[in-house]
Amino acid sequence: MKRILLGLFLLAAFFVVACSQNTSSETAEESVKEENTQAVSASENANTQHNTGGEGMGEQIDNPHSGMGSTDGKERKIVVPEEVKAKFKSVIVEISDNSSGSPKFIEREIMIGQKAEISGTPLTVEVEHYLPDFVMDQSGVMTSRTAEENMPAAKIKVYNKQGLIFDGWLFKNFPGIHSFQHPVYDIKLKGSVTK
Repeated sequence: MKRILLGLFLLAAFFVVACSQNTSSETAEESVKEENTQAVSASENANTQHNTGGEGMGEQIDNPHSGMGSTDGKERKIVVPEEVKAKFKSVIVEISDNSSGSPKFIEREIMIGQKAEISGTPLTVEVEHYLPDFVMDQSGVMTSRTAEENMPAAKIKVYNKQGLIFDGWLFKNFPGIHSFQHPVYDIKLKGSVTK
């Protein structure tokens, strides 16, 4: 019951923060609330995703949420702790093809730091970083608090035949927050593989 209530609280906190575009945690009374507010802030600041028109082969449109909350326009720094690098080798993403009446799901393991073509689609996914316990500190640096999977997040890039169409974060616990937007395909972070 406590986990359900905590999950509902976290989901509500994410929506309030995302809607208000105010991600500061100045008045946080609980550390959990503060940490999750920072996670939303990071996803808004670091996410530079692009939406595509038509069948995903058309003109790129900037995401209105990219750079939100960033006053300097600089890309945020990502620091992957050595214990995380030593523990994880790849992530598992789920791609759903929604072109037919019923979605077709493809699970694909992708090595961290590498690209992989997604068979049956025009997409290539690159996993740049994996942070199992995502957090953003006061200076805007994104890192992992521990090597435990408390708030799993993967920094990915998605390409089609014309080039880059998404550059942002996937959050396993919150798949709908600033996720990959495409008229045909959805991509979700499903898990990780240890070394």
